[in-house]
Amino acid sequence: MATSDSYIDWVGCELVERIPGKVSGRPIVRGTRILADTIVQDAELGPPVEEIQENYPDLSLTVIHQLILFALFDHNLPHKLRASLDMLGKHEAVTRFLHGMGGSEKRGVAADCGRKWL
Repeated sequence: MATSDSYIDWVGCELVERIPGKVSGRPIVRGTRILADTIVQDAELGPPVEEIQENYPDLSLTVIHQLILFALFDHNLPHKLRASLDMLGKHEAVTRFLHGMGGSEKRGVAADCGRKWL
């Protein structure tokens, strides 16, 4: 379940951790101080994933794709954010975010965040 300090339920996503005392214990991308929610909020604004990666050079494009996909399939997303991310339709959004990734990378997206989408 999403918590008051995060609108996405990141439980089960191996890329996200909570460490008491680090960024107030909010969900961050593992090994960084980058809020996982921030990546999804940036994607909601519509820039290409490559532009998001320019703002967070410590994150690979694959990690950014994985975080966004995890959020797309989180049923606890607020209606407004889900509508924004679903604007293209889930199939098209998933295709857009996975474009250029090889088969093993696509399987890794699902495995790294504990979901079986692909």
